[in-house]
Amino acid sequence: MTDLALPTAAPASEEFRRRARLYTGRVLSALFVALLAYDAAVRLAGQGVLAAGCEIGLMGLYLIRRTAGLGAALVTGLLMGSAVLRAWSGAPAEAAALFAVYLTGLGWGGLWLRRGMA
Repeated sequence: MTDLALPTAAPASEEFRRRARLYTGRVLSALFVALLAYDAAVRLAGQGVLAAGCEIGLMGLYLIRRTAGLGAALVTGLLMGSAVLRAWSGAPAEAAALFAVYLTGLGWGGLWLRRGMA
Protein backbone atom coordinates (compact mmCIF):
# COMPACT_ATOMS: atom_id res chain seq x y z
CA MET A 1 0.00 0.00 0.00
CA THR A 2 1.31 3.46 -0.89
CA ASP A 3 1.51 6.28 1.59
CA LEU A 4 -0.39 9.26 0.14
CA ALA A 5 0.76 11.83 2.65
CA LEU A 6 0.92 15.40 1.44
CA PRO A 7 4.43 16.74 0.92
CA THR A 8 5.50 19.25 3.50
CA ALA A 9 7.05 22.53 2.54
CA ALA A 10 10.74 22.75 3.17
CA PRO A 11 11.64 25.32 5.82
CA ALA A 12 13.11 28.51 4.47
CA SER A 13 16.84 28.55 4.81
CA GLU A 14 18.61 31.16 6.90
CA GLU A 15 20.32 32.47 3.75
CA PHE A 16 16.93 33.08 2.11
CA ARG A 17 15.69 34.98 5.18
CA ARG A 18 18.85 37.07 5.33
CA ARG A 19 18.58 38.02 1.66
CA ALA A 20 14.86 38.76 2.00
CA ARG A 21 15.58 41.13 4.92
CA LEU A 22 18.39 42.78 2.96
CA TYR A 23 16.29 43.39 -0.14
CA THR A 24 13.28 44.52 1.87
CA GLY A 25 15.54 46.99 3.67
CA ARG A 26 16.90 48.23 0.37
CA VAL A 27 13.39 48.76 -1.01
CA LEU A 28 12.31 50.66 2.13
CA SER A 29 15.49 52.75 1.97
CA ALA A 30 14.93 53.51 -1.72
CA LEU A 31 11.37 54.60 -0.97
CA PHE A 32 12.66 56.76 1.90
CA VAL A 33 15.25 58.44 -0.35
CA ALA A 34 12.71 58.94 -3.15
CA LEU A 35 10.26 60.64 -0.78
CA LEU A 36 13.04 62.79 0.68
CA ALA A 37 14.08 63.81 -2.83
CA TYR A 38 10.49 64.71 -3.63
CA ASP A 39 10.24 66.76 -0.44
CA ALA A 40 13.50 68.55 -1.29
CA ALA A 41 12.23 69.30 -4.81
CA VAL A 42 9.01 70.77 -3.38
CA ARG A 43 11.03 72.91 -0.99
CA LEU A 44 13.25 74.12 -3.84
CA ALA A 45 10.19 75.08 -5.85
CA GLY A 46 8.90 77.07 -2.86
CA GLN A 47 12.18 78.98 -2.40
CA GLY A 48 13.26 76.93 0.62
CA VAL A 49 16.81 76.54 -0.67
CA LEU A 50 18.48 76.15 2.71
CA ALA A 51 16.10 73.44 3.93
CA ALA A 52 16.32 71.61 0.60
CA GLY A 53 20.11 71.75 0.70
CA CYS A 54 20.11 70.32 4.21
CA GLU A 55 17.78 67.53 3.14
CA ILE A 56 19.93 66.65 0.15
CA GLY A 57 23.05 66.60 2.31
CA LEU A 58 21.40 64.40 4.91
CA MET A 59 20.16 62.11 2.16
CA GLY A 60 23.78 61.68 1.09
CA LEU A 61 24.76 60.80 4.66
CA TYR A 62 21.98 58.21 4.78
CA LEU A 63 23.11 56.59 1.53
CA ILE A 64 26.71 56.07 2.68
CA ARG A 65 26.88 52.85 4.66
CA ARG A 66 29.21 54.11 7.41
CA THR A 67 27.19 57.26 8.09
CA ALA A 68 23.69 55.88 7.52
CA GLY A 69 22.78 55.91 11.23
CA LEU A 70 23.90 59.51 11.61
CA GLY A 71 21.99 60.48 8.46
CA ALA A 72 18.81 58.78 9.71
CA ALA A 73 19.10 60.51 13.11
CA LEU A 74 19.64 63.93 11.53
CA VAL A 75 16.79 63.46 9.04
CA THR A 76 14.55 62.50 11.96
CA GLY A 77 15.49 65.72 13.73
CA LEU A 78 14.95 67.80 10.60
CA LEU A 79 11.53 66.35 9.79
CA MET A 80 10.24 66.34 13.36
CA GLY A 81 11.55 69.87 13.88
CA SER A 82 9.75 71.11 10.80
CA ALA A 83 6.54 69.42 11.97
CA VAL A 84 6.83 71.14 15.37
CA LEU A 85 7.48 74.51 13.74
CA ARG A 86 4.38 74.08 11.57
CA ALA A 87 2.35 73.28 14.68
CA TRP A 88 3.66 76.36 16.52
CA SER A 89 2.96 78.63 13.56
CA GLY A 90 -0.71 77.70 13.64
CA ALA A 91 -0.71 75.92 10.28
CA PRO A 92 -2.56 72.61 10.05
CA ALA A 93 0.16 70.29 11.27
CA GLU A 94 -1.54 66.88 11.19
CA ALA A 95 -0.45 66.03 7.66
CA ALA A 96 3.11 67.31 8.19
CA ALA A 97 3.48 65.43 11.46
CA LEU A 98 2.16 62.20 9.97
CA PHE A 99 4.43 62.59 6.95
CA ALA A 100 7.42 63.07 9.26
CA VAL A 101 6.52 60.05 11.38
CA TYR A 102 5.89 57.77 8.40
CA LEU A 103 8.99 58.93 6.58
CA THR A 104 11.30 58.47 9.56
CA GLY A 105 9.75 55.05 10.18
CA LEU A 106 10.60 54.07 6.62
CA GLY A 107 14.15 55.33 7.02
CA TRP A 108 14.84 53.60 10.31
CA GLY A 109 13.07 50.39 9.23
CA GLY A 110 15.09 50.23 6.03
CA LEU A 111 18.31 50.85 7.94
CA TRP A 112 17.45 48.21 10.53
CA LEU A 113 16.71 45.59 7.88
CA ARG A 114 19.73 46.49 5.71
CA ARG A 115 22.10 46.16 8.63
CA GLY A 116 20.76 42.70 9.47
CA MET A 117 19.52 43.61 12.92
CA ALA A 118 16.17 41.86 12.42
